[in-house]
Amino acid sequence: MLYAAYAGCAFRIVDWKHLRLAGRSESAESGRAPVGAPQPCRQLSALAVLLPALILFFGAGLWADSGLGQSLWRVCSGKHSLFRKERRGLWMALVVGGIYAAACGVLAWGPWGIVRNVIGTLEDSPLAKGIWCVISLGMSLMAIVYACVADYYRSDKDIVRGMSCLFVRRPTFFVTLFFVTLFFSALDYTHLLACVGVPDGVFRAAYLVCSLLPLIESPERK
Repeated sequence: MLYAAYAGCAFRIVDWKHLRLAGRSESAESGRAPVGAPQPCRQLSALAVLLPALILFFGAGLWADSGLGQSLWRVCSGKHSLFRKERRGLWMALVVGGIYAAACGVLAWGPWGIVRNVIGTLEDSPLAKGIWCVISLGMSLMAIVYACVADYYRSDKDIVRGMSCLFVRRPTFFVTLFFVTLFFSALDYTHLLACVGVPDGVFRAAYLVCSLLPLIESPERK
């Protein structure tokens, strides 16, 4: 009986795929959308903010834990001077960041086109798709160089601790972001805002603002 049920399900799946392919071929010939095809919508991705935030938390956490962000703030504000190791680490971090940015620029606009798309532009290219990883990697390299030169990081355990810094300070951010994404995905799926005439730009801006609002709250205190 189990085999018969499995065979019946398999046949139904094959028939459904056959009907879908037939519908697509007929629609391609007639220029009409097949029956049951999903209607165009805003295509709100659940990872539109979640994945970039997750990736940037590693690099930003290293900036916060290593003290690189505080050193830059002290230099820009001119309120406090840096120690000798901190100044040396800051200069080394800026040099490494400049080299990294120059290498990314050469790869993006150089004659090789390694990170560009098939027509030679940056739109929908591997670099554009992985821009958050590129930014987070650059921030991480600068923070690690600064902390190692300033003698703040002495082992790989310190680097792992720095990568988890913002996850410890903002533990409720991703939980809140999950429910925000769930709410806006439901609005997108039901086309409720489209029925009342809310523009697509306003919808995406509201989603972005509500996703970033949990970062404004004060960090958790033990």
